[in-house]
Amino acid sequence: MPESVHSPLNHWCILRVYAEPNGPVAALILVTHTRRGTDVREFELPYLLWDSLGTRATAELVLRHYAACHPETVARLGRCTVKRRITAGLLRHYYEQHRQSA
Repeated sequence: MPESVHSPLNHWCILRVYAEPNGPVAALILVTHTRRGTDVREFELPYLLWDSLGTRATAELVLRHYAACHPETVARLGRCTVKRRITAGLLRHYYEQHRQSA
């Protein structure tokens, strides 16, 4: 189940975060739904980078890239909210991967 956030002031703006394994990287997929349409951004996130940075710093890195593509969405939803959604997506993926390997 993806992490999803709706803008309380702008119900037409929705962000969903998915993460899937793709070999040595996590495919982090951010889906933005607005009145203008849907945009999909995928980030290839090497697990080694994620491990070395930690989840919070990795979420901040992804947020910076996402904010460069979608500054209006980040402004509407709030930087902290978007970062929490990214962090939650990363953590969910981490726990799913470790549960499967156990």
